[in-house]
Amino acid sequence: MTNIPAIQPQLAFIESPMQLLLIFLIIFVLFGAKKMPQLAKDLGKGIREFKKSINGESDDEAEQPKIAGETACSKCGVKFKTGTKFCTECGTKLG
Repeated sequence: MTNIPAIQPQLAFIESPMQLLLIFLIIFVLFGAKKMPQLAKDLGKGIREFKKSINGESDDEAEQPKIAGETACSKCGVKFKTGTKFCTECGTKLG
């Protein structure tokens, strides 16, 4: 009988940490040190926008009218006093 290897849910082309380091080194050489933070920021924005589109959120729903002295959570809508940093219901950081 032949042994068929089990398919594992991981990146097939990265077999060792050294290969991952080599990939990061190539990206660093191509884009340079000054562009790396901007690339990471843009990648994060793209991922957030993708998640919003998957969840069906729009920019209009995320922005809620503010009442003086109160802040509303953009995720669950619970209202808090101004100065509160995190929503106690869902843990979202309040702006």
